[in-house]
Amino acid sequence: MEAIDDVTVQPLRYEQFDWGDLIEGTKAQIQCFGIGLRAAFPGEPGAPKKEIITLDPRGYTVCIRRNKVRFLAYIEFPNWPKDPSDSRRQPVASGVFRDVLSGGDIYEGAADALVAAGIVKQWHFPGPANGRTTSVTWLPDGTLATKCDRTEAPGTIRVRKVSAIRFDVWVNASCEEQQRRSEDFKREYVEYHKLIASIHRPTRLEPLPEWKLRRLAELNIPPYQLRSNVVDLQAWRAGINR
Repeated sequence: MEAIDDVTVQPLRYEQFDWGDLIEGTKAQIQCFGIGLRAAFPGEPGAPKKEIITLDPRGYTVCIRRNKVRFLAYIEFPNWPKDPSDSRRQPVASGVFRDVLSGGDIYEGAADALVAAGIVKQWHFPGPANGRTTSVTWLPDGTLATKCDRTEAPGTIRVRKVSAIRFDVWVNASCEEQQRRSEDFKREYVEYHKLIASIHRPTRLEPLPEWKLRRLAELNIPPYQLRSNVVDLQAWRAGINR
């Protein structure tokens, strides 16, 4: 296990969101909470480059990702109310998803799928024909937008390349539709936050004592915080039997 004495090198970030907890820090700082005590973190030898999945002392799933020289530990609470925006992304055709936003809709998919779904025409994509490499905007009358054009008008389409084969297409909604969506979204979030406030939130994690961290790491005992203090008893028994 990595040494615990470097926790003051950089400030620890611990934030509580509607969906769960977020911890940002060095590997040692995150391990102080009993997370990934004997695990190789993303980017280290023996671990995936992007993320690893482990458990926190409460038994909740933790997704750890690298953030330059630090790490981000995402802890989403199970069976927790979902953010209303999660339900606004829906499949609308084979290989095409739509995100409903207050200002309009975003469609995502491969070029062929977007064309087959009737979202755009083949000539709408950026390319040599329109002199655009990654993004192109079309006005409601079908003409190519320039830097001088206002692109807030309803029906304006922006096609953007997001990967080698995938694009997203932004379609502006009408002013009336934008107003209606904005009011609906506000009502949804008011109800969502009322629901979150009415539910007992899991207890915030606290750093474990250094002696416990080292003992748990040595014995590979999960640091689950149970009412019966089983962790300490197991560590103590294992220690005296050596």
